[in-house]
Amino acid sequence: MDQQDFAVLDNCLWHALRDTQHDFSLGQAPAFRFRPEILPFIGFDHRVSAPLAGLQPFMAPGEQVFVVGDLPDTLSGWTVLRELDGAQMVCPQLLPGEVRHLAELQLLNENDWEEMHALVQAVQPGYYRQRTPLLGLYWGIKVDGKLAAMAGERFRLPGFTEVSAVCTYPAHTGKGYAQQLTTAVCRHIYAQGAIPFLHVLKTNTRAIALYERLGFYKRRDIPFYQVSAPL
Repeated sequence: MDQQDFAVLDNCLWHALRDTQHDFSLGQAPAFRFRPEILPFIGFDHRVSAPLAGLQPFMAPGEQVFVVGDLPDTLSGWTVLRELDGAQMVCPQLLPGEVRHLAELQLLNENDWEEMHALVQAVQPGYYRQRTPLLGLYWGIKVDGKLAAMAGERFRLPGFTEVSAVCTYPAHTGKGYAQQLTTAVCRHIYAQGAIPFLHVLKTNTRAIALYERLGFYKRRDIPFYQVSAPL
């Protein structure tokens, strides 16, 4: 796969919402949103100068959501609340090396949703909703019957699946759980014929170092914008 094939990742949300994950979307071209109980993200066609005007009927007044990548030329009454500096990383293949089997991985299900939501909100609040697990498979590690760490799949577009919600409660960090879980998610993605990618804040140097040890490399810097719909 050459760099031209990776170009769809520049606008991964648009390609996910109009294609592979369209069943989870609201809106119409040139802009879609994930249903609010699924994710607080929107995607739009970068080739259109004012794509957000038609999305307003599918938003609550002042509702806050995220854009990944470029903003449109015309915001059509939307407000940019903050910008987060992120990096987009891809992993065409895992680097050779043994990943220690430190704990038993469990494929999480609907009975775990409440614990999953609590963990992500404690570690990475704002990007995950109660029904986000409908988007893909999630694995977890439990300690004394309680969820200690997890990781899974979020954005999916033709040829690529995003690794997301790589979270560990602070009491359990440093045990290698994130490495073990991320590896498991990547192997599942490869088995489906796709390439793993992920997004990480540039300030999260510890996570970036972990992903690089596994075989991820930074494809590009990519901003996250939190925006609010018109009132």
